[in-house]
Amino acid sequence: MLYFGPGIETEEKKEFWHGDLWAESPLFGQEKIAVNRGTFALLLYYKLISSCSSFYISLYLVVFRSNKFVMYKENGSQRFGRIRSIILVDGELQIKLQRIYTYNELPNYFHCNARSITSESQLWLVDQYLEEGSIIIYTYEIIRKVDITIVRESNIIDKIFIKEILYKNNGHWKLRNVNLDYMHPCEYSTLALPPPQYSNFQVLKLFIDLYYDDFGTYRNVYHSLSGVYVQLGNMPFDARKYLHNHFILGFIPFGGHFEDFIRPFIEDMKQLERGTLMNVQGTDYWVIAGLGCVTADLPQGNDLAGVKRHGALRGCRTCLVAKENSTDITLDIASVFHYHYITDTQFECIFTASTIKQQNDLAKEYGLRTRLPILDQLQRERHL
Repeated sequence: MLYFGPGIETEEKKEFWHGDLWAESPLFGQEKIAVNRGTFALLLYYKLISSCSSFYISLYLVVFRSNKFVMYKENGSQRFGRIRSIILVDGELQIKLQRIYTYNELPNYFHCNARSITSESQLWLVDQYLEEGSIIIYTYEIIRKVDITIVRESNIIDKIFIKEILYKNNGHWKLRNVNLDYMHPCEYSTLALPPPQYSNFQVLKLFIDLYYDDFGTYRNVYHSLSGVYVQLGNMPFDARKYLHNHFILGFIPFGGHFEDFIRPFIEDMKQLERGTLMNVQGTDYWVIAGLGCVTADLPQGNDLAGVKRHGALRGCRTCLVAKENSTDITLDIASVFHYHYITDTQFECIFTASTIKQQNDLAKEYGLRTRLPILDQLQRERHL
């Protein structure tokens, strides 16, 4: 039995749909929710005219989307938040928010004249992975949409904006630039709507789990061989354990290259990201698929992330920590992660270098390869 639906909030994280990626990505989870904003008004109006035999009031729906900003109610106060995902909690659709602090809510030692000057227009994101960084609320607790800009490059600001993230390192509060954060899946993934003639069809979203296994055969001489497999993340974990639920794309022959082998799969995935009509057991569905997870051995995993292998000076696919600092427990790891925005800029510097030597020197400094990984042609965050 395959699961299609929003992410599910549960203490035991066993399935893919229990994780943040499924819940936040428009390719897998639920990307919007329509909330009835007239219910409360209806109740008030009914109390006022309860003596009347009949009454009429018009209700209206407001659509809230992931990665958008809202004002909501918490403990009698109005607060700002960023919608991370729309999830199921005990069978009821609720909204998971990333908290946003005002100037007065920051720890006191961040209070200064420069921040005080912009306190009326500047807000601060709270790291979503902190216990206090997120909150799950009912839909009726949302008050309204709010227009807030995350400032990553431009210095032109004419409304409420966010430039920094509040986080903890070794138990101490710190602030980092908003560029030092992973992209929300809605920022790099787009959900293509079906054509008008298929708009009434049910949409099925497939979570593709790609395995790249590099192994070898040996008799008198060792021969390198690789296998590529896929699974459907929509299957429950217990079903994914069975061999017949692993689908072989094929084997990369001796002397072959992964990029050449995987190119037809990439083209098929591009089509599935846009959506296609499929007939399943006599019923037509609009089917969308996205690359949700890639599993590979350490060297090949670095290749697929566009990062140098683990023997390099900076050979980690998730951070820029040099080998000599890899055991430093005091390191501020959040400030040295590989982030998509920054990696894109670094790749651009490498590609525009005037000589091959300069390209190699920059690649060594950034811990990156001299070409983009082929999987970047798909909608994904390369460092997750």
